[in-house]
Order: sequence, then C-alpha cells, then structure tokens
Amino acid sequence: MRVVDYMIDYIYKGGTDTVFTVAGGGAMFLNDATAVHNKIKYICCHHKQACAMAAEAYAKMGEKIGVAILTKKTIRKLKQL
Repeated sequence: MRVVDYMIDYIYKGGTDTVFTVAGGGAMFLNDATAVHNKIKYICCHHKQACAMAAEAYAKMGEKIGVAILTKKTIRKLKQL
C-alpha cells in the first residue's frame, strides 16, 4: 500500500465519500489512489476553480467534508498569498 492510498483512506474515514479532482502532473498519484479506492467516488472537473467550488457546495449541501484534489502549481500559488 502506498502513502497516497493511506491518505485517501483517511479522507474516507474522516466522513466523506466524494472527491472532486483535476488531472495534473502533481496530483496523478492522488488521483490514482482515489480511482483505486473502492468506496470513494471521484468527480473530474475541467478547471481548478470549478473543482474548489464543487467541493465547497458539496460540503454546504451535506454534512460531509468537501475535498478537492488539485495540482501542485495551485499549491505554489497559494503559498504566495
């Protein structure tokens, strides 16, 4: 089992069953672990902002955590803020 498999399982055990994701080089291992997990559903979005908005709406509509898996370029931009 890979570290990313533990991470996705931790997210599932934390109370969510859906993950919103954008394909990208920095997130491919997380995306793969999400696809392999047999209890988490993943929804692929076309844009990072749409992914974040979908995760936020998911959290507001239900009583679960909204999870968005984005690429590492996004994380670099967030650190600059």
